[in-house]
This record gives sequence, C-alpha cells and structure tokens, in this order.
Amino acid sequence: MIDVHLQVSRTSSLKYIKNAGISMHEFLNKCRVLYYPIDLKLFEKYKPLENQIWQFRSEIGVDKNTPLICRVGRPDPAKMDDFLVRMMSHLIKRVPDVKFLVVGGIPEKVKKKIEKLKLQRSFIDIGLVASEEKLIQIYYSIDILAHSSRIGESFGYTIAEAMAAGKPVVVNSTPWADNAQIELVDNGKTGFVANTPRTYADAVAYLIENKKEAEKMGLAGREKAEREYDAKKLVKMLEKIYLELLSKKGYTHVEKYLLKEYKNVQYCPTDYDILNYPEEYKKRLGSSFGKLSLIEKIDFKLRRYARYRSLVSRIN
Repeated sequence: MIDVHLQVSRTSSLKYIKNAGISMHEFLNKCRVLYYPIDLKLFEKYKPLENQIWQFRSEIGVDKNTPLICRVGRPDPAKMDDFLVRMMSHLIKRVPDVKFLVVGGIPEKVKKKIEKLKLQRSFIDIGLVASEEKLIQIYYSIDILAHSSRIGESFGYTIAEAMAAGKPVVVNSTPWADNAQIELVDNGKTGFVANTPRTYADAVAYLIENKKEAEKMGLAGREKAEREYDAKKLVKMLEKIYLELLSKKGYTHVEKYLLKEYKNVQYCPTDYDILNYPEEYKKRLGSSFGKLSLIEKIDFKLRRYARYRSLVSRIN
C-alpha cells in the first residue's frame, strides 16, 4: 500500500535491502534516501560571539586554552556505554587537562565506570539544555564532537549538527548494528573513525595537537552539511518526490510549471550514489585511524560478536 519508502541514510538502506530481500534496483523503484534536515539558518542566527563562547566555557569551568570535547545524546545505556570513558583513560595520559562535556546526561552504569577509573574531574555533565539556541551555542563552543553509540546511528543528527557548526567529529564503527556515523564522517577529511578506546584517544589527541588540521576538517564538515543536509534543499527534494508521485498516479491538476520547476532539483544522494554505495561502504569499513594491536583486534571482534548475538536474541 506504500508508494514510496524513505530511508534516512545510504547505510540504513543497505540494512533495509538485506532485511527486505530485494535487489538494489528494486529498492530504487520504490525507495528514496532523504537525509534528516539541518536548519543551517538557525546555526547562522544563533552563532555566538567570541565573548559568549568564553563566557559559556567559564560557566562550566573551562578556560580558553583547555581542550573541550563533547558528547550530545540521551542518557540511555543502549546508546552510551563505557567506550568513551575507557577512551578518556588513554587520552588524559597524552592531554592531561582535556575536559569531556556531556550534554543530555550520563547513565548510572557509566557514572560508576567514571568513578572506578577516578575520572570525575575530567567529565562535565550539564544534563539537558533548555533551548535549541543553547545547544547551538555549545556546538560552537567545543573543539571536537566525540561521538559513540552502542547501537550505532541510522543517521546521526548530533554528528550533522556539529558539522554544521564547523567542528571535526570522531566516531567509532558499529557494523553489527546501525552504522551511518561512518557515512557522515569521512575518515581523515571531516574527522576520524577510530574503533578502539586507544586509537580513538589517539585520534582526539591528534586533533587537539594539530589545530589547523582540525579547523580544516571542521570546514570540510560544514561544507558537507551545506551540500547534503541543508533543510532548504531537502524540503525541495521531498516536494519533488510528492510531485513526481502525483504525476505518476495521473493527477492532472498538478501544474505543468511546477513539474518543470522541480525538474532541475537534484536528489542527494543520487541513484548513482546509492548504486555504488555497497563498495563505498566496504571501503569506509576498512578506513580508520591508527593500527590495532592483536589484542585490540580480538577484543573488537569479540565485542562485535557479543553485541550481534545480543541484538539477535532481542529480535527473536
């Protein structure tokens, strides 16, 4: 009964195609990838002045020279596990004064891990923020978005928002679950993909120690957000989907000038992008920061298997 299925990323489309048991061409006949929209006008409207940035950092006890990384997300154990805590235990050895700002809260189990590793002074938990304006101010005030989700992302809204604010992003890959975070972050261009606490810490430390490179990646992320996630462009794409569907179903009242106007609206990603994504995704899976030791490789595979089994058991 459904005429068009919308997927929020190319990565989630691969999962859909596999679960539905259809070919890529069958997918393109009835489906479309339409990314979640980011209102870039709001990021321009609420962009804080430099003195406002320093005021916010002062309020949370972070001075101008202190590296500030951040996670934004709900305090759900299914989303936030102890990966970033274990990462911080490595990072503070290289960057002792780094601070980790958590927006949205920390699960109790993760808090206990922080206490166990005696990292309380490195974490700043401000809970939920009161407004979108405040959240945007925070994105502009941090140095790096440090993102990790136990179940991965079907899109990754906070990643795209940080990119809209011109910030580099570090993520880890979760091929056993949703994994669109490695679609949004181009490893080595808009940030890094790092798959163990140690290599993740090394990636963050690299960005802290190489500010010009971090700024370059942040600008590349901003350009990608403008190109692919801008709400204004995505609304036009959605309107085109409706117009094409109405025309296909023989609704003659659709004005021809509208069809002509929207003919020049280009979908992003294109059909070509979607068709070639399986190979691109394989390359993205193989692209990450740092080299894993044998123990880390075994640990990663064991965690992947354990979480995969956990997901399967919940489904069954």
